[in-house]
Amino acid sequence: MRLDLSSIIHIPDASKSFQFQVDLSDLDFYGIRPITQPVQAEGSVTNHAGALVLEGTARSVLDLTCDRCGKAFSREKVVALDSLV
Repeated sequence: MRLDLSSIIHIPDASKSFQFQVDLSDLDFYGIRPITQPVQAEGSVTNHAGALVLEGTARSVLDLTCDRCGKAFSREKVVALDSLV
């Protein structure tokens, strides 16, 4: 996914929001594919004096197995996004 930031790149304090989903169900972690639902990403990119700052969150539900008892369970995972673009 690419964001078109041309509308804010030369305008101080301008901001552009984004929201999209990505299917990462093919990612394999040592023979396990825990990401069975699409990852939802949302946030914004803001021009702070020429520096583009991305802030937002990415969230999905992971299907996992307990290492201790072997029971399957699901857990929501939310990751904060904070980066200089």
